[in-house]
Formats: sequence, structure tokens, C-alpha cells
Amino acid sequence: MEVQQRPKWAERIQAERERRGWGKFEMARRLLRAIGVEPTYQKVKHLARQMARWEAGQHFPRDWADVYANVFGVQREELFGWEVGVPSPMGTVKASPSGDPGSDEVRRRAAMQLFTTLSAGAAVAPANIDQVLAGIEAALDDHLDIDEWDAIVHEYGLQLPLRPPGAFINDISADIVAVGVLLKRRLPEDDRTGLLRIGAGLSSLLATTQADVGNASAARSCAATARRAADASGDVRLRAWVRGRAAQEGAWACRPPSVVTALAKEAIQIGGENPWPGVACAQAARAYAAAQCGDTVQAEIALRKLEAITERLPTQEVTALNFGEPKLRWAQAYAFTWTGSSQYKDAIPQALALYPPSVRGAVANLKLMHATELVRQHYIDDGLEKAIRTLQNGPTSTSRISIATKVIEALPDKARDLPAAQELRNLLTTAA
Repeated sequence: MEVQQRPKWAERIQAERERRGWGKFEMARRLLRAIGVEPTYQKVKHLARQMARWEAGQHFPRDWADVYANVFGVQREELFGWEVGVPSPMGTVKASPSGDPGSDEVRRRAAMQLFTTLSAGAAVAPANIDQVLAGIEAALDDHLDIDEWDAIVHEYGLQLPLRPPGAFINDISADIVAVGVLLKRRLPEDDRTGLLRIGAGLSSLLATTQADVGNASAARSCAATARRAADASGDVRLRAWVRGRAAQEGAWACRPPSVVTALAKEAIQIGGENPWPGVACAQAARAYAAAQCGDTVQAEIALRKLEAITERLPTQEVTALNFGEPKLRWAQAYAFTWTGSSQYKDAIPQALALYPPSVRGAVANLKLMHATELVRQHYIDDGLEKAIRTLQNGPTSTSRISIATKVIEALPDKARDLPAAQELRNLLTTAA
């Protein structure tokens, strides 16, 4: 069978996008703004998926052609050269009869209907979404783009630290359901293992979001699924990462130290001495668990190992999927908050200097650690004011509540009845 070349209009819209340095998500945002739609994450993600099909030449962007031309600042005829149904020098793009369930027109309508539903903010219950997605997938095509799914996981990793706790629970849940639907197909082995890897990553990130909002049971279930899916995928780095991440989440949620250290041990056994983010997460979790038990010696041993691993990791921006110096200093600050070890007394200002303000959750936790240290140094009014202001200025999470509790514990007896101390306790009670 002759392999048909990609249509020139598909090559052109990709080239115009890349010439401007826009990724698919940025292009989707610009297209949405051009039609007066607020580019929320969910809308951008779904339009970016459709754009991947347009750039591959699988479908003509009939309803978006004028929008493309407007965003690029070129004439429609110059950009596309021909319309659907008109022969082109590269081949013919023809609309099949409207009754053909496999036609481009039927596929286009199905895709646009789904996008319109999502753009309108309509909610689809997780219990029913698999049926919805199964119908859409049948109406579209059998194309499976693992790279596209990798990009979605990466985007979640970028966005999670920037958004309030629990912001992506529904989005990630919907994507996990979609992966489950795809896994029900008869797939080549490479596609199946790729989807299992995607499912493991999404499940692990969902565990993080569930833990952030205090859904401990849901977080444990998600983490367990992530481990099984990672094991089935055969991806060793991923197997280490989902365990290391689960160990960290367990420590922040104050799960028993034995549970945290067991998960961390598994990650370290899988990853060995490799400078992998999962191994770094595991060493950080070991430091947290030891610090919470007041074991300064073991906490410092784990932190030294963590520092050695971090030095070998590439420098990257802060995301939920990687590990770097900001997270190293954060781990040292966390351990210092529990143990008071003078070795890491400078970790809090160092971490605050490294984290961009946009990573609000990590910065808020560091401010609470600083408040604890102020109280210990007998700057009680300053420490209480800082803790109260931090909790009032942003959403809380399980880790934030745990750290803020340290401020109360650090108060001397004579300060526990202060109005500010009572206000902080009231904030913690409301948050919990």
C-alpha cells in the first residue's frame, strides 16, 4: 500500500507554529483567545490533542481554519491553499459521504462535539465517562500517540506545583479513565506498555493531589495502582519514582515511619545508586521520617545521601516529576524544623531564595517553617503573625497543616494563651 504524504496545509500550520516558538499548548491558548474563550487547562489540553491530529494531516481544521489564519496573521487561502474536497498536489483530501461512520466529517463532528461540551464546563461523572469516551474513540480513529500522552503527564507535572491543592483531581481522573478505555483495545505490546507507564504516572500524580486535600484512603489506593502499573510497564526508573513519591507523600501525611521507610527502601533497592528523581524522593522521605521521630543522626545520613544524588541530577525547573537543588534545600529545611539541627539552620532562607514565588505551596510551607524557627528564637509575635498570614493567604494542604502544628508546639507555655496563638489554632481546626 502506498504511504500517503502529509498534506502541505498540515506541514504549513505546524511550521508556522514552530517558527513562532509556540508549543501545542501555547497555540491552543491563542486559538481559544481568538474566539473569545477563556483558555482553562482542560480546554487547552483537549484542543492541543485535536491540533496534533490536524498537524498530522489526519483531519482538516474546517471550523478552525479562519481562526488559524487570524492567529498567524495570514490569509486563509495562503495558509491552507485548498479546502477539504479539492484535490491537492500532494494527494486528495476528500470528505466521505456523511452517513459513513468512518468519514472525516463524522469524525470531525464527534471531536468538535466533545470539545464544545468540555469548553462549556459540563461535568461528566467519573462513573459514566468511560462510556462517553468509548463512543468518542470509536467515532474518531485508532491512532494512539504515546508521545502525546507523555506530554500530558509532563504538563501536569509542571502545573501541579503552581495550582491549589486538589485543582487537578477531576482532570487527572478523567485522563486515567481514558487510558483505561484505551487499554481495553487489542494493542501492540509497545503501545500497551507505554499506556501502562502513562497510567502509572497519572495515578501517582492523582495520589499526590488526593493526599494534598487529606483524602488519605484515596491517595493510598492511587499510589498502589501506580506501583502495579509501573511494575507491569517494566520501566525501572518509573518503578523507583512512584515508590519514592509515595514515601514522600506518606511522610507529609504523617503515616507511620515504618510504612514510609519501607516504601523508600523499595525505591532505593530498585534504583540503587543511580541519580534518579525517584531515588532522591526516597532519600528525602527517609530524612523526613527520621526527623519526625527526632532521630537527628539518621535524618542527617539520609540528607547527605540525598545531597550526593542531587549533585548528579540535571538542573531543571521545579515540577512534580523531578528533583533538584530547591527540593534538596526544602528537604533540609523540613528536617531542621523537626530536629533543630544546627547543620541545616540556613536551609530555610536558601530554599526560599531558590523557589520561584509561583510555586506557592512549597513557598507557603517554607514560610511556616520559618515561623516555627522565629518562635523557637523567642520572636513569638513575629512567628505567630507569619504563620497566621501564611494560612490566611492561600489554600491549605495536609503537609501545610502538619508544619503549622509545629509552630504551636514550639510555643513556650506562657505564650499558649495569647490571642494570636488561639487564632492560629482556630485556623488549623478549620483547615483540618
